[in-house]
This record gives sequence, C-alpha cells and structure tokens, in this order.
Amino acid sequence: MRNEHMPEPARNCSRSQREIAEKAQRVIMENLERHMKITELAQTLHVSPTQIKLCFRNYYGLPIYTYSRRRRMEAAARLLEETDETILEIAGKAGYENGSKFAKAFRDVMGESPGEYRHRITWEKTNAPESEIV
Repeated sequence: MRNEHMPEPARNCSRSQREIAEKAQRVIMENLERHMKITELAQTLHVSPTQIKLCFRNYYGLPIYTYSRRRRMEAAARLLEETDETILEIAGKAGYENGSKFAKAFRDVMGESPGEYRHRITWEKTNAPESEIV
C-alpha cells in the first residue's frame, strides 16, 4: 500500500501562518464528506485564498487539495476495513458521487483499488496468525 504518512508540520512558520493552517486543517477534517473549494475555506476563515494556500503549504508541506484528498482516502480505507458498506456508499461518504472517480482517487493515494484494498485487508485478517489477532 502506497499510503505515505503525512508530513510533520513545519516549525519555522509564523504564529499567524500556523494558526491559519491549523484552522484550515480542522475545517477540512470536519468536512471530509465533501470537496471544499479553497475559496469556500478562505471565506470560512476570513482570509484570502492566496493566504490560506501559502500558509497551509508552508505549514503542512502539501497543497490543501493533496492533503484533503489523502485524508478522505484514509477515512474511506477505514470504512472499507471496518464496515460492510458498498464501495459506492463509501465513495459518497468521501465526497464522490461518481464511483469511478472515487476508485481512481483511491488508487492514486492508496496504491490499489478500493475493491483490492478490501479484499487484501479481509484476507490478511482471515489468515493472520492467532498471535497477531487483536
């Protein structure tokens, strides 16, 4: 699985940059079920789109879109592991109305399709030695 870890927040950002980036991150995490446009995020935080893009990238090391997409796919992966919901239902919860667009995004971030991921996780759980079962 290609799921890279999120980079550590930068330590060399100004206090105001850090505050804007952290507020943006909280809004993103509270709204994983939908795609938030940068303009909407900026309006929510009462800053300019340019300012939010720069602060976020400087602090988290990733563009807002990349960060939110990874977080949505990580949440989708948890649902694939922990529920019997269909892939299309999970796609909707990740903000995708189109299953094929969700599948492509999932593959791009996680390195395999949602179906392959669920199959592999199920197989691993079923075939794990008893000492590894939690």
